[in-house]
Formats: sequence, C-alpha cells, structure tokens
Amino acid sequence: MTVVRDLLADALTEIGVIDPGAPMDADTSSFALRTLNRMMSAWANDDLMVYTVDRTVFNLVASTPTYTLGVGGVWATPYAVRPGQIDMASVMVNGAEVPLTIFNDEEWRDTTVKTVTGTFPTGIWCNGNYPLNTVTVWPIPTTANQVILYLWGQVGAFADVNATVTLPQGYDDAIVYNLAVRLAASYGKEPNPSTASLANAAKARVKNMNYEATYRSVDETLNGNGGANSVWLRSRGYVLG
Repeated sequence: MTVVRDLLADALTEIGVIDPGAPMDADTSSFALRTLNRMMSAWANDDLMVYTVDRTVFNLVASTPTYTLGVGGVWATPYAVRPGQIDMASVMVNGAEVPLTIFNDEEWRDTTVKTVTGTFPTGIWCNGNYPLNTVTVWPIPTTANQVILYLWGQVGAFADVNATVTLPQGYDDAIVYNLAVRLAASYGKEPNPSTASLANAAKARVKNMNYEATYRSVDETLNGNGGANSVWLRSRGYVLG
C-alpha cells in the first residue's frame, strides 16, 4: 500500500522542489494532487495504461431499449464509462454468452428501424453522455435477459493526500517519475534527462504488462495473408501482423 502524500513528495523531490524527507506545505501538496489527478484521468483514456477489464453483468428489462450507465445509473458502475471504455459486449441466451455488436454513431444512424423488437438484442449503441452514458440495445428485447459489458477498469482520482492506495505492480514508479516531469515546468524546473528517461521507461513497462495479444481467424478475402484459416495477431481492435 502507498500513501498519496509519499507519491507527491517523491515527485517533488525528484525535481528539487523539496528536499528528501522535508514536509510539503498545504498549497504545494494541493497543487501536486490536482496535477496527479489530471494525469490519472488522461491515463484512463489510454488503453495500454488500463490494467484490467471488468466483466460486469447487467439486467435487461423486457420492452425497455435504453439504460443509463455509470455512477448512480440504472446500470451502476463505480466509475463513469465512456464508449471507448467498453471493450466488448455480449448477451446471455439460454445460458450461452453471445457477442454483441457495438455500433458506432454512423452505424446507429444507418439503422433505419430503431424500434424493431426481438427476443434478445444483437447490438448496442452508446451515446457517450457524461457522467451517465446511455446505452441503447437493439433490437428491443421482449425477454429479460442479461447483458455483459467488458469495461476498462480505472485507477480513479485520489481523494486526498493522506489516502492510502493499493496500486498494480509498477504503477507507483510510473506515477512518481511522470508526475515529476509534469510538475517541473510549473516550478521553473527542467527535469534532468535521467528523470525523463525513467518516466518513459516506467510507463513503457506498465504498457507492456497491460498489453494482451489475442488471435482471431479472419476471412481470406480480408486478410490478404493466406487462406481462410490464416491467423492474425490482434489486440484491442488493432491488427498487428
């Protein structure tokens, strides 16, 4: 476990704003905390800084097409969820998990009959509202099945400098050195090359740890690399080879 104050102090020490072991005044710690939370918010939008994908089950209601998603939503989560943070989706049908299509805005616009009904949905569209996203299921289900969303987990905002947090392996190193680089300019400092190098290396190690390659078979007409059973390396939507 780590105390947030220690992360802030270590970052400020790294760029020479405070001496090792010296206390931080209230203004300094408050500014450093705000900067830290902005950095963590930015990292939450970077898929390779996301350390987990949460498989979360939600209940459908017969004849109900839309559901709010996020903190306090009908489909409640401990964090706000934007469209890019829904990695995959599926629906339970007779005990089997069946993948759902996640429509982008153009695909949803081109779905001409949006009020069609069916036993269970085959796709979802998310409008991206904040803090509550709205998820529309299509076709509108006539039975009360369950939808499973695979959501990006997040290291959320740190409440205060005295909070005790548990971070995935390597995140404390990445936070300290990258926070030091972020804070440097505000104090008229130039981070030394070693600090910048450590920041990049620590973040790269986290991304390498979070990277998950999966294999998908693709049709011969699409891949250009052989027969219908050719396998391409694929990770989070990106074909790599």
